[in-house]
Order: sequence, then C-alpha cells, then structure tokens
Amino acid sequence: MTRLRYLQIIDLSRNYLNVPPIWRKNAYIDLSCNNLSINRGSQICQDDRVNLFSTSWTRNDIEAVSCLSLKCTKPSYSLYINCGGNQAIVNGKSYDGDSDSAGPARFRASSTGNWAFSTTGVFMENHETYGSLGRRVFDIYIQGKQMQKDFNIAQEAGGVGTQAVPNKSVYGPLISAISVESDSPPGRISTGAIVGIVVAATIIMILVFGILWWKGCFGKKNSLARGDYK
Repeated sequence: MTRLRYLQIIDLSRNYLNVPPIWRKNAYIDLSCNNLSINRGSQICQDDRVNLFSTSWTRNDIEAVSCLSLKCTKPSYSLYINCGGNQAIVNGKSYDGDSDSAGPARFRASSTGNWAFSTTGVFMENHETYGSLGRRVFDIYIQGKQMQKDFNIAQEAGGVGTQAVPNKSVYGPLISAISVESDSPPGRISTGAIVGIVVAATIIMILVFGILWWKGCFGKKNSLARGDYK
C-alpha cells in the first residue's frame, strides 16, 4: 500500500488482523474491530489518522479503546455532550464541549475522558439533504457495552429540515446534545437488587419455617394448647 500515491482512505475494519499493515503515512486508515498486538507506547497509538477503536494490544485483552491510557478517577453516573459546541451548563448540568471537526478514519477521546468518538470515511456536510446520501449508522457503546447497533441519527433524531441555516444548501443539525443518565445513581437501589433482596428473604423465611416444622416446634405448641401433656 506504500506505492499507492493517491490513496487517501483505507478501511481494514473487521478483518481479524493481528499485525498492523504498512501504509502511506499521509493516508487515513481504519483498523477498528481487529485483534492487533500493539503496545500503548507504539507510534501508531500517537497517530490521529488511525482509528483503533475496539482493537486490542494483546490477544487476551480485547478492549473497546486501544492505546488509551486514561483511567477513571471516580465513578460517573451521567454524560452530557454539547454536539458541535463549546462546554456549557444547562439547567445545572455540565455539557462537555464537542468542537472537533473529526475527519476520516479517526478516533478521539474527549478532554474529560468521559467519552470518545470513532469515524470512518468522509461525509459531505454541505449537501442539500441527507436523503440522497448513504445511511449514516453508528454503534454506541457505554462502559464497554454495546447499547445501540447501526443507530441512524437521521431517522431517530429528525432534523428541522432547514436548507438555509446556517448557510444555503446546508440541511441543518440533526442533534444538538447528548444526555445519558444511569438508571441506578448513587444512593439508589436498583430494581434488580430489590428483586434479589425480596427473593432471598422469601427463601430464608421458607427454610426457617421448614426447619421449625421438621423439629416439631409447631406440633408441641398445639399439644400444649389442647392440654395433651403428662
């Protein structure tokens, strides 16, 4: 691939690769969803033109974000992103800024380390309508768990349909912000935990009554009540 002078974008995602290929340094390459053996200190990890989402650096340690050395300093139960804008506080909630223009075959983590995005290919944003383009679908992961597959922003969000805001021939924004909140914030017991506690308590009560009945405790009380004693 080093001899392809005019090559700009290479998509090698989901190909079960275990060795990074050699390519022209000025080209964008998507290596997501492979099984590469890459060290965190490798130069490939420093190249923002390489998408290494869901690609491991060891065969037995497959993680969603390869080469990423960030660690969670404290639990996070919510996520707010101001899409296409700067950091803002709305109704007491702090929205992370998202002013990165992205680009083809790229992975980037936010400055807060709470979220990241992965892109492949080039989207022409100045077309009259997204309807004439191919579908734009995304996979959404939260804490390493896939929450949405092939998520279609145009279909789910539904833009306002403007054709002159902010510029002529621009269809308009489809989504202005992202808000994610945990079903089990701190200090609140989850529904699953409540069900587990109730089931465990019921089983313990049944066992206790069964043991007492087996030892004849209830039978002795009945005999004493009838006066059947010597």
